[in-house]
Amino acid sequence: MHLVSAVRIAKMRVSSPSQITAYDSHIQQYLQGIQELFPQQKLRPAQHAALHISEGLQKFGPDHSHSASFYERYISLFHKMNNNNTIGVSYNLR
Repeated sequence: MHLVSAVRIAKMRVSSPSQITAYDSHIQQYLQGIQELFPQQKLRPAQHAALHISEGLQKFGPDHSHSASFYERYISLFHKMNNNNTIGVSYNLR
């Protein structure tokens, strides 16, 4: 239930310092529970990254505000860039 609570808080359309604190508490309790139940397993990168979501909430606000179509436009722009890991790249942005 800690994971469910953490995800619900992280996906809210509004964030506050108390919600960010609650997120941290839930995600830490979830990961501690995983370590207690499965002591032989190491934490996965995604589980470690979940510990840093609260930093993103503090700096950028709720998830929907920075994963909206505004940013999708830039992702599309980056996909159109042809670099092929070469120096002196020319960008073809049709």
